[in-house]
Amino acid sequence: MKKLVLYTILLCVLGFLSSINAQKLDCGIFIGGNYNFLTQRSDYEIFNKNDVKPSFSFSLGGYAKSNYEKINLLGSIEYSRISNKCNQTFTDPSANYITDAELGITNHYILISAISTLKIGKGIYIGAGLSCSILIWSSLRVCGGLYKYKFDGNSFVKGDYIGAVFSNHNYKRVLPSIPVMVGYNINRINLFARLNVGIVNRVKDESFVKEFETPLVLGIGYNMAKN
Repeated sequence: MKKLVLYTILLCVLGFLSSINAQKLDCGIFIGGNYNFLTQRSDYEIFNKNDVKPSFSFSLGGYAKSNYEKINLLGSIEYSRISNKCNQTFTDPSANYITDAELGITNHYILISAISTLKIGKGIYIGAGLSCSILIWSSLRVCGGLYKYKFDGNSFVKGDYIGAVFSNHNYKRVLPSIPVMVGYNINRINLFARLNVGIVNRVKDESFVKEFETPLVLGIGYNMAKN
């Protein structure tokens, strides 16, 4: 499914770039900052499941956009660095332990997007489409471990230390998402806000938690060729 989405996006972008009239094409580069609103879900009890802090990071890349009256197609490729900090606490009664850790996660992606846009005013447009993030490198910083748990009659509390946890964290190589965006063109400058809604759990192997990335990108672009 993920490969099919990726191939579909690639075909859309390549077909768009190869078939469109050069007189109707805008090309440019852009840079932006992003915040990743990470959503975590779990079948286990999570005491602080909302304690996920987005970290400021960045994206940079290039784009090509058709230049017709109302409806246009935007194809882009970019490097995207996405990071989060979070505290995770889980209990597993069957194993008699609590997992308690502070994590810092940074992922590096190549993001390919195909977005249909609609002009709704002078220089203003909105859009939505499909994207695929291809993971090229991931790093994880962890402070925490496994602890025995005690039950005080009302809740589980942390007991004796057992050992380290989260020595490695595996993420899926390809993550499809649904980008929605709004932008404003003024002369050669393009200002935009884009939200890539995560639809696939990014954790590759069985884990206590499922993670869904939804980065918000605020960016500025420059049209290198405008007709």
